[in-house]
Amino acid sequence: MSKGVKQWARSPGEPVEGEPLPNIWREQSRARRITREIEVPEATALLGASASVILTIDAYRPLANALHDLLGARGWQVEKAYDGREALRLIELLRPDVVVCDLELRQRPSAFDLASVLRAHPRYEDIFLVATTSREIAECQEQTLAMGFDAILQKPVDVETIEALIAERCSAL
Repeated sequence: MSKGVKQWARSPGEPVEGEPLPNIWREQSRARRITREIEVPEATALLGASASVILTIDAYRPLANALHDLLGARGWQVEKAYDGREALRLIELLRPDVVVCDLELRQRPSAFDLASVLRAHPRYEDIFLVATTSREIAECQEQTLAMGFDAILQKPVDVETIEALIAERCSAL
């Protein structure tokens, strides 16, 4: 192999080079390459083997920051993303135990795209997916649960409610 050229292993089920890829696959492939360049075991050691990691995803930055800060202040290891692309990168890097995702993400991949990608891969099937929405839960609950989310909460999210859901899930791990 010539100097400076990196060879990437193809994961099972990953599309072959040259085939047109849906955007979600392109982002996932990019996240996989980025992760291979980072020393992931070092990151795991810094977080601690038993630390539960929560990823919050919301396009509305003030709400994403507030939820991040509130959960962080209560002792959780929390990261945040403002869109689906950033979320895919962080999911690959951090392997969170819980993902709290707004259903109304403005850019692709959408919340439903994220859920279907995570549920399609065995290494992500244990992630606890919590949807948040400003819509009436009755109008989107069936579709949300069918797409792979484990729970759905109405905005504004009550911090005690979300913390109880997360604590219950993390204690079961």
